[in-house]
Amino acid sequence: MRRLGNRLPHGWRAVAWIGVLVGVAAALSALPPITIRSPVVPVVIGLFAFTIGLGSWIRGERRIGGYAMAAGFIGIFIGYLATRSSVGNLETVVVWGALFGAALRYATPLLFASLGGLFSERSGVVNIGLEGMMLTGAFFAIWGADVAGHWALGLLIGVLAGGAFGLLHAFFSVTLRADQIVGGTAINLIALGLTTYLFIKIYGDEGTPTGISAIPNVSIGFFDEVPGIGGFLDDVFGDLNLMIWAGFVLVPESGASSQTIAAYRNGNSAGVNRRSRGRPRKRNSPATRQKVAAVSPASAAHGPAAPGAVAPYATLAPMPPHARSASAPRIPPASWAPA
Repeated sequence: MRRLGNRLPHGWRAVAWIGVLVGVAAALSALPPITIRSPVVPVVIGLFAFTIGLGSWIRGERRIGGYAMAAGFIGIFIGYLATRSSVGNLETVVVWGALFGAALRYATPLLFASLGGLFSERSGVVNIGLEGMMLTGAFFAIWGADVAGHWALGLLIGVLAGGAFGLLHAFFSVTLRADQIVGGTAINLIALGLTTYLFIKIYGDEGTPTGISAIPNVSIGFFDEVPGIGGFLDDVFGDLNLMIWAGFVLVPESGASSQTIAAYRNGNSAGVNRRSRGRPRKRNSPATRQKVAAVSPASAAHGPAAPGAVAPYATLAPMPPHARSASAPRIPPASWAPA
């Protein structure tokens, strides 16, 4: 609890974050279910947020203070526009349950790909080949579900395909000590060429066949029975895909596992601190070198299994046609020097 309290903002940084929240409140004051019709209310609340941000900015908290000032202006803008619309139109357009449900569906591909990048980073490998691994997993998931006749087998094949490309990248980066950026770029190009060739070779002009087994949604009926917010909870969590629930489980597990991998790789258990100003120090013992040689390839190969899993979600899960792009999320490269 004390550790959590130390991570919370203090002083003028905390005040600036309060200004950001006040700016959000300025926009929400005119949106359902509140729907205040007078533009004076969002303007006053937004100006209050701007004042808080300006005070924080003057006191030295420039970045978060700037966010608070921007939130105040944006809150005034959104709140004023909302007061110019009718309540009926707002209630038709602004449906919070559907908005949060859609956010979870569209965030899941980024979540799994980010988990893959997390394990790669913790193992000391910069992996910019995540998109290629996602593309590979997408194709082999569809192919596996088509051939095997079940979505679970397609999911397994997609994960194995992503992990295989991760193992290839780990071999280049860790074993051969090749440039990791060049290796990741090569992975993307190989994945694009391989999947394009196989798609044309297997499916030709007919395209992906219809009727492929899809990853099911998990329907939970008791959310609707919760007093007051039951409708909102049912819209958000009542009919989510199985892979979204898997993402909820994997986030805390992956965080703990990646911390263990980083501590083991960095030699923290032996009291060896290998980091200085964000850059790893020279490996100073045979034991440390042996640990890095064992952990880095395994973690770098295990991490891309997550992008291999997100691709089956994007191709096998029931989603709108315009959302079925397995490799649409772009994962930014790391900003620290790898081992």
